[in-house]
Amino acid sequence: MPDSVRVDFSGCTFSRDGYTVALSGSIDLVDPTPTVTDRAFRTRSNDFTRTVTNSTAGTTRSVVENGVRSIVGTPDQIQLADTMETDYTFATKATASHVRKWLATFTADQAGSIQIGSPLPSGNLSVSGSSTWTSGTNNYLLAVTTSVPLHYNASCSVEPRFDSGALTIAVTKGTASTTVTIQFTACGQYTVTRTMA
Repeated sequence: MPDSVRVDFSGCTFSRDGYTVALSGSIDLVDPTPTVTDRAFRTRSNDFTRTVTNSTAGTTRSVVENGVRSIVGTPDQIQLADTMETDYTFATKATASHVRKWLATFTADQAGSIQIGSPLPSGNLSVSGSSTWTSGTNNYLLAVTTSVPLHYNASCSVEPRFDSGALTIAVTKGTASTTVTIQFTACGQYTVTRTMA
């Protein structure tokens, strides 16, 4: 198996019932840990475009993706990363963009206890990142952090299976912002604090 493969979508089209779907751009499939036998992978979208044309209405809408997604796992830790930008053009010719940058890391309490095909063991989950949506003059921002890592307790009998940690979510719409903090205190128990600015 190669460590890197590029899938080129140039010239891919499909037509039916007055609609034409066209693909273009490319996606790279990469093994980020080529010297290790695992299931880690990384994808890179290079102007990967999906276009739908309605010949009856004379309209076209499209989605263009650029960026990288990856997952790397070991028996000790799993890490997911998403750094992507998606640009939309609607049938009305209005446009919008969604920019996101996320990183989530799960570290097992007991080293070597993460096994493929087995339930997730107890461990700490750290999340940080943001998503920004822009459409015309409208801007929305979502930012998430774990100021204290969330401890996942595999032995919890109730949801959510976090017995400690804090998750902070900040939402900004224009000049208004709201922050929500979720503090986990025991299996299935948490408090929610909301502040507005």
